[in-house]
This record gives sequence, C-alpha cells and structure tokens, in this order.
Amino acid sequence: MLFLALLVAAAPFQFHIDVAEFPNAVYHLGCLSGRSPCTKREIEKFWHGDLHWKNADQRQLDAWTAALDSLAGRQPKPPESPFLPNYANFYPGLRAVNRIIAAGLDSRSPAEFRKHAATLASANEIAQISAALAYFQQRLRPWWRSKGQPYAAAHQRSVQTAMDAPGVSVTADRIARFMESEITNREYRIDLIPRSDPKSDGATATVVGNHLLIEVTDAGETADALPFMMHELTHALYDLAPLRLHQQLIRDFGSASEPNSQPLYSILNEGIATAVQINLMRQAMPDQDVYRDPFIPRIGRAVSGSLARALDNGPTLFHGFFDTYFRASAAELKEELASPLFNLSSAMPLSIGKLDEAEKACHSYLATHWTGDFADRNRFPEVNLLVLITYDMLDAISDNWSEIIPLSQVHRGFAFVAPRNTKGRWYVLAGKDDGAVVDVVKRLAAIRTGASDGVLLTID
Repeated sequence: MLFLALLVAAAPFQFHIDVAEFPNAVYHLGCLSGRSPCTKREIEKFWHGDLHWKNADQRQLDAWTAALDSLAGRQPKPPESPFLPNYANFYPGLRAVNRIIAAGLDSRSPAEFRKHAATLASANEIAQISAALAYFQQRLRPWWRSKGQPYAAAHQRSVQTAMDAPGVSVTADRIARFMESEITNREYRIDLIPRSDPKSDGATATVVGNHLLIEVTDAGETADALPFMMHELTHALYDLAPLRLHQQLIRDFGSASEPNSQPLYSILNEGIATAVQINLMRQAMPDQDVYRDPFIPRIGRAVSGSLARALDNGPTLFHGFFDTYFRASAAELKEELASPLFNLSSAMPLSIGKLDEAEKACHSYLATHWTGDFADRNRFPEVNLLVLITYDMLDAISDNWSEIIPLSQVHRGFAFVAPRNTKGRWYVLAGKDDGAVVDVVKRLAAIRTGASDGVLLTID
C-alpha cells in the first residue's frame, strides 16, 4: 500500500511525440559518426545513394567527429572496475558526448543548440559542432520536407495514443523503483526518425538523455510502439541508478562462483530491458524480431516472469534480484554459458597487422556489446581481451605463450585461449593473412559449447 501511495504522490511520467527536422539531423550525424546506435549501413546507403554524398559532407562529418573526439579526450579516465560497466554514464568521455547530442535533440536550430550546449564544450568545439549540424540540416531539408516529415507525421498520432494509454506512467514508475533510479525529470520526448527505405524490416531505437528515438518503417507497427519505447526507457532508468549500486552489482558478479559471470553481467542491461519489452507485447514474436542477438531475447524471456512480479512487489535489481537473474539466465543458456561467443559479449579488442576484413567479421559474427580501449586494459583486470593478429606479427605476443609459434608453422590459422586473472580470458585469433583470420572468427562464432583453455581450433 505504501508503494502505491508513493506512486500516486510522484509526478507522472509524460511522453511527448516529436517530428522535427533538427533532431533528425542530429540523429543522422550521430549515426554516421558511430556515436549513436542506429541502422548505420542503411543510413549510409541513404546518404551515399539518395543524397549523393559530397566531399563537403565528408569534411563536415570529419569536423564533427574531431570536435567530439577532442571533447571526449579531455575527460578523466573512468574508475577502475573488474568488468566493463554496462551503462553509458560510467564512462566520462561517452557521457560528455551524449550530453552534446542530447543538447542537439533538445534544439530546433543551430542557434538554439549553441545556447543549450554553451557550457558543455569549448567555444571552438561548439562552433565546429554547430556548423556541422547546420550543414547537415540543410542537406537533409529537401528530402525531409518532401518525404521524411510527411511519412513520420503519419505515424505520430498512433505513437502518442500508445504512450498515453492507461497504466503507462505507472509501469514507468515501477521500472524506476526497480532500478532505484535518481530521477530529476520525468518528461521524455520520443523523436520519430523516418527512414528513406520504409519497406525495410530492420530498424532500431535508442535513448540519449531524455530522448527516446525510434526509426520509423512500414515493418515497425507504430501502434505497438509501447514495448519498444519502454525497452529504451528501462535503459535510461538503469543509467540513473546511483554509482555505488552499479559498482556493488559489478562486484557481486565478479565474486560469483560461476566462472562465466562476466558475460552474464555484460548483457544484464539489455536482458532486463528486453524482458520489460516482452511483458508488454500484445502477441508473441520470434526471438530475432524481439532483438537481433543470439542470447539477449532468450535471457529476456527467461527472466520476464520473475521481473513482472518484481515490478509489482519487489525486490529491486540491486537488492534481491541478482540471484533470480543469475539462475534463470544460466538455466536458459546451459552449455552455451561457457561458449566463446557468449564470453565475448564483453571484450577489449586489439588488431596487430592489416586486418580490415577480420575486424568487419568480428562485428558481424561476434555478439560483442561492450568494448573498451585496449590501452586501458589494466584498469579492468577481469575483462576479456581479444587479439586479432597475422603470423608476421606474432613476435609481439609470442613471449606470453610458447604454443603460439609452433601452431603458426603447421596451420593456416588458429584460436588460442588463456586465462586472465580470475574471470577474464585472452582470446588470440591468428592467421597467415587477413582472410585466414576471418575464417577463424567465423569458426569461433559457430562454437556454442564450453571449451577448455589452450588451442580452441585450427584451420588448414
């Protein structure tokens, strides 16, 4: 009864649906620069095909990227942690960039952006970022006015109706209580991002600050937007939990008896958000339509029932839900819990040699969700390290493992695994050339059972 009384006393969550040109320009720049989650391949295809990418486009994108890199580079290092924390606010550089992007999403013009962002970066950086936004807004405008805005506006009412439905604000409150979020603003803006290829079956949603952004296509039924928006809201509220609780949660996973607790932690954020999404869906959907990942939709389903009960009556994520999540996830994955594919959901990658195609293969075949700078590896002593290397560069690591050189003399490629402290592992994927390492990546990704340390696979 006290819980229900507190919900009534709190200001309700409010969701405003927006179809605006400037936030769309911000989204496109964030996407093209790799700063915001998106369907990047499709957005790039739109700019290079429909809008005929120009040299000036590249210069402005480079200027935007350089300014954000400068801003992020001045930020302090994140605190030390056993694993890579699975929420954006932990990383000062990422947090600084997201504040800039959120300021852009709050704005309707370059001038308004400069006011909102005035204290968030240097004057030169703000000018550089503002100029890039102004340029991309003008480049987007003809398409936006003729096709983008009318298409998104046609979906606006159905999304607003879904978010105004009875019980939505109470559900949001319950998620906030479950996350023990420190909330200062319960108003969220949902920005509709029209795609130029409305027949595509691939679209995504993301959250930046108090903005929930959803790409709009014909396949994404906007009348059923609620589950996906609450998925993103769950991420936002998870980010707003106190740092001390996040740090304790990481320590709990680090000290767990399960040797593969690192990947269970790395996808906790997405797993819980997906469970919220599943509980709100009006009809069952195949896993790949829920979330395109080999593990996250399964973990979401495994914990959805217990999460629904926790949202109603407790416990919270940080005080009591740990064991429930751990048991349900481990029972769902079984032997896959120890697979290389699952373990590499969190890793710091390093390429040694010319490995452009192998890096692309890692992005396509490995389900890695949290990565960091390899140079910072000692700040995260239990994080998995993934090394891609060609044989001509093996001298850089051969002193660490005596098996490395002999393997290279008899095989075209190999994968080698070695322990790193208590919970982490080294994964060395090596080959005669870039193509051989690609083949090793693909073979590694196909392994869905546990494997002992040492030589994991070879190719000839």
